Amino acid sequence: QTNTYSETALIYNDNHVLENYHVSLAFRQILGKDGNPTLNIFKKMRQNDFMKCKKLITEVVLGTDMTQHFQKLNIVKNLPMEDEWEDDEIESVSLQVLAFFLHIADISN
Repeated sequence: QTNTYSETALIYNDNHVLENYHVSLAFRQILGKDGNPTLNIFKKMRQNDFMKCKKLITEVVLGTDMTQHFQKLNIVKNLPMEDEWEDDEIESVSLQVLAFFLHIADISN
């Protein structure tokens, strides 16, 4: 996408083009002006929880970009063992592991 100067690449400024496109499309199909309200799995969530969830989904999908493969691999290799986690690290480490699992699943398709 980036090398061809596609419209999608231009919209997302060459950053995680397909990943950004897919996240955007998913949320537009659910929440956009032409969205399908029957698909809205978020409708009963509090605004704050929805924003956290949307951010999490976006981060893990962007993490499937193959340009970040070795960076993600190094992060996971250097994560502390579970018994070494500080209380304030649990959420961050969990997110990194979740994002890497999704990345692995994406590679294997």
